[in-house]
Amino acid sequence: MTPILLLAVCQAALMMGQSLTLVVAPVATLAMTGNAWLATSAIAVQFGATLSTVFPAAALMRRHGRRAGFVAGALAGMAGSAVAALALHRGSFWMFCVGLSLHGVLNGFATYYRFAAIDAAGVRHRSKAAPIVLFGGAGAAFAGPAFASWMVDSSGTAGFAPTYVGLLAVQGLALLALWPLRLRAPQPGTPSRPWRRIVARSAFAVPAFAAVTGFGTMTLLMTAMPLSLHAHHHSFADTAFVMQWHLLGMFVPALACGALIARWGATPVMAAGAALIGACAALNVATQSLWGTWLAMILLGVGWNFLFLGSTAFLASGHAPHDRPTTEALNDFLVLFTITLTALGAGGMSALWGWQAINAGVIGAAAAVLAAIAWLRRRHGDPTLPGPLAASPSS
Repeated sequence: MTPILLLAVCQAALMMGQSLTLVVAPVATLAMTGNAWLATSAIAVQFGATLSTVFPAAALMRRHGRRAGFVAGALAGMAGSAVAALALHRGSFWMFCVGLSLHGVLNGFATYYRFAAIDAAGVRHRSKAAPIVLFGGAGAAFAGPAFASWMVDSSGTAGFAPTYVGLLAVQGLALLALWPLRLRAPQPGTPSRPWRRIVARSAFAVPAFAAVTGFGTMTLLMTAMPLSLHAHHHSFADTAFVMQWHLLGMFVPALACGALIARWGATPVMAAGAALIGACAALNVATQSLWGTWLAMILLGVGWNFLFLGSTAFLASGHAPHDRPTTEALNDFLVLFTITLTALGAGGMSALWGWQAINAGVIGAAAAVLAAIAWLRRRHGDPTLPGPLAASPSS
């Protein structure tokens, strides 16, 4: 369990940085550029850098091991925090984008934390490994936004700079946690199937679609939410409060979700996640009050948690070991590509269509995922379950 707990510490530091950026970056970027269409562009740059890192990170870790890749990512993240702090002190939007792009490199390596935990846990504890790592982000739910709210003052963009100085120290602690980490060295074995054959399998296509939808809708609503609250004259502290509870919804249910997957299988958990995301969007359409948004964002967090962990368990169990590195990289590339597009477009869509129209589209996306999961369960079964519903990883 030691490697899993160390990875959970690293996940907590990662999520503190991400949650801090989600509440700081849209408001700070708007202050630096004065353009609502660019408000989420720095976050999109970060996600774009993550997208560009996923395949190189997988190749590096396949050659040198996961620990070497995680250390390289941690160093990039620390450099990014230093650059972002300087950028905010100077009021430089472009320098801020450089800093967040280095954070994106960190995220590109860190996206494999959960898969490394699954490998370290072995077959017996596989359903619990990824939830334990994800649960490490629960503390970040309060730490990131609360820290940002506490450190920000009224001196313009320079007032946001101390938040990234503090994040630099947190990332240094995560780097220390990586030093004793011992993971299995990469072993030569059966070559992976071509990626086109993997993508064509329903065992990949449907869970990947569910993961893409979960991340895409969450990113869209999470990055647009601060702008919606700002437009309705709520304070930055209100935004930080809602984001805290949203992040609690994302991470606190992780351990319970692992138990549900072990008992009922991945597909029912994925379906529950899609239904919760649809309920979140319906509530956002019905009301734009602070407490309505608060409840909706909690539902969004829990729904994402169920979709994310359910699809991760399905992908880890539904593919042969020699196909998993390619499967992991393809899934995360598609997820991060979607995140990048939604983060880039969130500001523009908010300005063009409005909060309620965005949420109406999310309801349709959640319904499509529910239909796809029902089809998958009938056609392919559930590889996380024993008995007749279990699917063969090699099928």
